[in-house]
Amino acid sequence: MAPVTRSQTKHLRLPEKEHAIQQEMAGFITRGLNNFERVVGVEYKLAVALVLFKYIESKKTQLHLLGNRFCKVVSLKMDELISKDDANVTPEFVADMRSFKRKLRGFLEFP
Repeated sequence: MAPVTRSQTKHLRLPEKEHAIQQEMAGFITRGLNNFERVVGVEYKLAVALVLFKYIESKKTQLHLLGNRFCKVVSLKMDELISKDDANVTPEFVADMRSFKRKLRGFLEFP
């Protein structure tokens, strides 16, 4: 039998309400990142990224529930979305994304 890891028992350590919030956030963010990868067309990708960033900002006080590793992946993915070298990405869009990232800096990084 395989050993049980800490991540597999996280739901046992979180209160039920926080566990539900964690699952909802993780699912929404994961679907958003997957949708970003799947959609074709720059306008659609930008729309998905904007919705995703707004959602993450709206949940910023609860991001700690996702854990350090998940937040690090989200942070790295946000950096990747911001630094896309696409001619169709407007400077205003990049500025908006950097603003979201700046607002979330303290919430995505843990000691």
